[in-house]
Amino acid sequence: MRWIVFSILFLTSVTVGAHPFYVSIFTVNYDEASQALQITVKVFSDDLEEGVQSRLYEVFKLENKNAAEKIEKYLLSQLKIEDNTSPLELKFLGFESDLDVTYLYAEVEQLTPPQNLTFSTYFLTDIYPEQSNIFHITMGETKESFILSKNLGKKIIAINNQ
Repeated sequence: MRWIVFSILFLTSVTVGAHPFYVSIFTVNYDEASQALQITVKVFSDDLEEGVQSRLYEVFKLENKNAAEKIEKYLLSQLKIEDNTSPLELKFLGFESDLDVTYLYAEVEQLTPPQNLTFSTYFLTDIYPEQSNIFHITMGETKESFILSKNLGKKIIAINNQ
């Protein structure tokens, strides 16, 4: 009897559908040696596919041979970083998928330590209004975490350059 109950619960959990929450994690680290702001985005693969597809108005799968180009276009349109008041140029480095999770990699090259950084994103919030984008920033002595969402898409952080 236990086996039947377990089987039903397992099948129900598998067939219920996608994950019950919408979240992406942005890890931003400043590498003093190379003077680069290194960005890693961890996102559910199916959410990324939906986001790219909705923005580009075409069917999109991570397995497509031009997936990197489409992901680059999506990420660079959705993530903006400013140094004090000047926009920084993000360079998309690539992506890799691991089962249900995809990692996106980008960087800002030749960045001298700023006094302030402004992060703006509505990453996936156009298709998932409850989407939360969690940021973990490490830059010298500054370590800060915050959430950007549909209701709050921008955050300015002060950098401690000592």
